[in-house]
Parts: sequence; structure tokens; C-alpha cells
Amino acid sequence: KADFFVCAGQKQWAYFQEWLAKAGWTDEERQARSGYIPVSLSPDLPERKSTAESGELTFVYGGVFLPWQDPTGGLFGVIRAMEARGRGKLCFFGGKHPVYPVSSGIFEELLQKLTQSPQVEAPGMVSHDELIERYTRAHVAIDIMKRNAERELAFTTRTVEYLWCGLPVLYQDYAELSDYIREYDAGWVVNPDDQTAIDAALAEMFERPELVVRRSRNAQRLVQEKLTWDKTIGPLEQFIIRADRRTHPKPREPLVVQNARYLIGEAWFHYRRTGLGGLWKEGRAFVRRQFFKG
Repeated sequence: KADFFVCAGQKQWAYFQEWLAKAGWTDEERQARSGYIPVSLSPDLPERKSTAESGELTFVYGGVFLPWQDPTGGLFGVIRAMEARGRGKLCFFGGKHPVYPVSSGIFEELLQKLTQSPQVEAPGMVSHDELIERYTRAHVAIDIMKRNAERELAFTTRTVEYLWCGLPVLYQDYAELSDYIREYDAGWVVNPDDQTAIDAALAEMFERPELVVRRSRNAQRLVQEKLTWDKTIGPLEQFIIRADRRTHPKPREPLVVQNARYLIGEAWFHYRRTGLGGLWKEGRAFVRRQFFKG
């Protein structure tokens, strides 16, 4: 029943092609009437309120509790790194899903363990405005999850929001957004099963604050160039334009306008080929043919 099918990311688009085929869409229809638009935010990016140049790092994690997600490798890695150095803070924003009765999975137990550290703050669910304000004062986002089917296909909204706020991310290596982060050097992309790689990335954050600052800038540059809605809306925009032309075809131009357009085109052609002298010569010949026949 749909006119157009859109999803977030190329991986999702490939996945849903089979669904569209089962719904009776032909190959031609699937090419013309479906597209992907990455998760995108406003071109008006938030202003950063903090840098990591002092070496004092604030990490953030945000999101509702979902039973298929397991971020323990990155979060416990942060705890170990902070406690070993006696500095740093982790702000853990999250809680049960506010709309759907979804299981919290491992998160209730995870939160209890995390809050045993004095370097962890867990405000729970906060307003979106407050969340963005806190993100702009933090330095790194922890967003690495063990491999699962949902994250393989997802173009993760929370990650784009981190980048939008200038937060470089510690991210898994198997998602579509991983390639964007690598290309722009906007974070650390590692195998979530490789705890050694996770710990090495965290150590680099503490030991090289200038790197965190640079990747913070790169995070917002990535969003500015690839993930704002004015740049990503193209597939849907083009479909609407084509549909509008079919519904409201352009009225036929008056004959005088058509003739004028033709004459201008011919004049430009002769001018480019023979210059002003040739255009003048061809113009006189045209006038004689039209008005002094016989």
C-alpha cells in the first residue's frame, strides 16, 4: 500500500529488499520507490562547552535498557581505567523503556555494579535538553556493544547524537556507522570481544588528551558533512518531486516562449562555434529567410 519505502542505512535497505519482494514489488519498483537515509540531525550543531586538554575526562553512556544489548566490556573497561589513574568520571544516563514493557536484560545488575565506584554518576533518565547540555560538557561516549543482530542492521541514533554533540565514540567494528567513524577519525572502532583493544583505546584517551580534542572536532565535522538532514534527505526529496510532476504536470509553454527559447539556444550554439562575427552573419541570413522569402 506504500508509495515509497525508506530506512536508515544501506545495510537495512539491503535487508528489507526481500520483504518488499514478498510484498509484490518488482525489481524496478524496488529501485525506484525505496531508498535509505542515514539517521540525521539538525545542521545547527550544539556548541562544545568543554575540552579534554586538561586530561580530566568525563565519559558518558546514554540510552534505554534493551535486553539484547551488552555494553559491559566498554563500561567496566572505563571503571578500571579511571580507578587505576584516580581520575575521570562516568555519567550513566538510562533507565527502563518509558513506553514499552521491555525486559531490562542485564542492565539492572550492571547499574548496581557500576554505581559501586565513586567515579560513576547515574542520574537515570533526564530531559533531552539536559542530556544534550551534559553531552556538550563531556569528552568521550562509550557506545560499544557485543555483537547482536539489531546492532548489525541499526544506524544507531544515540551514536549520531553523540557525534553531533562533539563526542568521539568508542564503538564496535561491525556496524555501518563504524565506517563513517573510521573515515573521519571520529572515535575508536574496535572489536567488542577484544578487551585488550578496548583497554588500549581507553589508555590512549587518558594519555593523549590532544587526540581526544582532535577527534571531538572530527566528530562534529562528520555530522556536518554527512549526517545533517539537509544533506541526507535526497532520496525522499527526489521521489516527492517526481511524484509531484506526475500529479501536477508542468503546463505547456506559450508558443512565443518556446520560439524565444529555441532562438536563444541557436544563437548560443553559433556564437560558441563561430564567434560574434559568425553569429551576426547567421542572424542576418535567418532574418532574410524568415521575412524576405522569394
